[in-house]
Amino acid sequence: MSEFMRVFPPVLLVVVFTASSLAKVSRAEAFRSFAASIHALRIVPARGVTATAGVVVAVEIVTTGLLLTPWSPAGLVLAASALAVFAVVAVVTRRRGLAVPCNCFGPGPRGRRGGSFRGAAVEGRGRPLGIPHAVRNTILAGVAVAGLPAGPLGIPDSEAGWVGAGLAGAAALVCATVVLRFEDVVALFGQAPGASGVRGPRSARRPGSLKRPSPETAP
Repeated sequence: MSEFMRVFPPVLLVVVFTASSLAKVSRAEAFRSFAASIHALRIVPARGVTATAGVVVAVEIVTTGLLLTPWSPAGLVLAASALAVFAVVAVVTRRRGLAVPCNCFGPGPRGRRGGSFRGAAVEGRGRPLGIPHAVRNTILAGVAVAGLPAGPLGIPDSEAGWVGAGLAGAAALVCATVVLRFEDVVALFGQAPGASGVRGPRSARRPGSLKRPSPETAP
């Protein structure tokens, strides 16, 4: 069990933080969209938004690096701290009634080009930040804390240790996949019974505002 907990938390968090940081810096538009989402949260002055976005990415990269070394306990502490902050931000955003999309793993496929975060589209992959994101981050922070007593990540010294490490790595990859597809999971279980999940066109939802279909769309 100790070997499992020595491997599971670091591997899970390495995958999550690596995917998160790469998604934010893979394209200039992605980073600007992430900065735009921070600006929309209204918790950082406009002049500090870009720096804050850079700090978040840097923390994710440093955390990943630490988790892959004998200093993995320090990486777990840093990961737990960052995730706790992210959870608080999600709760505060929800309580303030702000509909800011989660750009935790990069923006959506669409985006407008802009020279700064003010000109970027605040695109997100799923629902706005809220309680589900706070719960996700709290669970991940708990996993990080639970891995601290197991000690630093290292090479197993027995056959049983290798088996435990292999099982832990496989379980971590499965859980990481669930985390990365979190928005889809929430949408699946959060959909109301009998609802199709697809909203009709705006004109169909407003009585008296029906428009005549164009020749291309008419049956």
